[in-house]
Amino acid sequence: MMHDSRSLFSTTCRIRRAGRCFAAVFGLTAAGLVVPALTLQAAEHDAASEGKEVSTSAWPQFRGPFGNGIVSPLRHPSIWSEAENLAWKVTMNGAGWSSPVVADGRVFLSSAESDAEDKPKDMSSGSWSPMSFGLGSKKPPSENRRFTVSSFDLQSGKPVWRTVVADTRPGLAKHPSNTYATESPVTDGKHVVAFFGACGKLACLDGTDGRVLWDRDFPVHKMSAGFGTGSSLLIHDGKVYVQRCNDEASGLHVLRVSDGSEIWSAELPGTTSWSTPYLWRTSYRNEVIIGGSGSLTAYEPGGGEQLWRVTGIPASFTASPVADGDRLIFGVNSPFTTSPMYALRAGASGEISARPAEVEDPDNRPADVSWFMPQSAIGMASPVVAHGLVYVPCGSGKLRVIDARTGDEVFRARLPQGKQLVASPWTGNGKVFLLDEEGKTFVIRVGRTFELERVNRIDDTFWSTPAVAGANLLLRGVNALYCIREKSDSKEG
Repeated sequence: MMHDSRSLFSTTCRIRRAGRCFAAVFGLTAAGLVVPALTLQAAEHDAASEGKEVSTSAWPQFRGPFGNGIVSPLRHPSIWSEAENLAWKVTMNGAGWSSPVVADGRVFLSSAESDAEDKPKDMSSGSWSPMSFGLGSKKPPSENRRFTVSSFDLQSGKPVWRTVVADTRPGLAKHPSNTYATESPVTDGKHVVAFFGACGKLACLDGTDGRVLWDRDFPVHKMSAGFGTGSSLLIHDGKVYVQRCNDEASGLHVLRVSDGSEIWSAELPGTTSWSTPYLWRTSYRNEVIIGGSGSLTAYEPGGGEQLWRVTGIPASFTASPVADGDRLIFGVNSPFTTSPMYALRAGASGEISARPAEVEDPDNRPADVSWFMPQSAIGMASPVVAHGLVYVPCGSGKLRVIDARTGDEVFRARLPQGKQLVASPWTGNGKVFLLDEEGKTFVIRVGRTFELERVNRIDDTFWSTPAVAGANLLLRGVNALYCIREKSDSKEG
């Protein structure tokens, strides 16, 4: 049966490739070639990539239900400040750039607490650290950190429980702008799973009372330039995916959420990266995408079969990939590259070269590479796709918008008085939201020209990617967790 399934998929992919010209002439989409057996997966694929309405009362992982920052329907207000539409705020104990996750009216948050001052610096302050240039001390701190997971009531912000899953000394140094709790947790409502790469602790807690149900200790390995860790978890179909890309022993581990048993694992090539695993829901199959150092790899989610690998990428991943239907869009950034971006067609197999010299010429690039942009200016924040446009946050207050189908630039814009964009954007109701590190959120109308609707402001430092749950927008700053909600929705989740 498995052989028949793979043959069916292979045949479908051949049909799709052979039919590209046919589709272009007759206006057919790739989804229109899906066989009936794949209809359910195609529906999930459409919801994930086109913003069709899904339940938004839960925000189970980094960037939401589909890991792409798309919110549909979007119900939180478009206007907020400390004086308007701020439902509550809670002072942060400890430090963390992890995103909040939400299920069943509870907010879950990970932190690293210390008796010493350990608040992360913003980009302008932290960039002057010798570690930004690969210099300075790379020794771990001598003091312990309390690695915690906390729960808050979504309606009121009142604390529900707090659990210390480890009280130990971190095994590695970090950049002054990073934290020891940068990996976002995940939840399925019943369980909350958190990972702290700095001490190697993976823990699953009961979402109701915070009891540790199981845990696992991974080795702590050296990270490039002493920057620290940052890859968040992925949750899907009762499994949690743990990406550990480092300078010594990179790997992907897939465990059952229910009991922590390992289902499969894979060694990963290359060294340090900081992106998060992404579940690409194509119209043919689901693929778990791992952005490493110099490569991008796809695995079958259930059993771990390697489906394809893109090699020759000239840097490590910080931003995570994002999809526009059957097109996967990804890019890398470093001081030593021109920050290229690529688009890959669904149905790829084997090894695909992405060396710039081999993909620049559209007539000679590998067939699976849809387009290539040699200078995208992508930064640490992951892009978001809205109505066929890719919104790429570019470092300090800049935005680049790309046509998702062709890879052509649509426009560039400088956000007025915009600062560093590290939090990943989100989109819904024809708007894109970009949060800079000073707490300014730029609300932009989706379209092929730049139209700034308004700028909201909360005075804090923000690198954490926001979460959206129903009518609630959750912003995690250095000093507090903020819940934005209209007063008319005060009794809604």
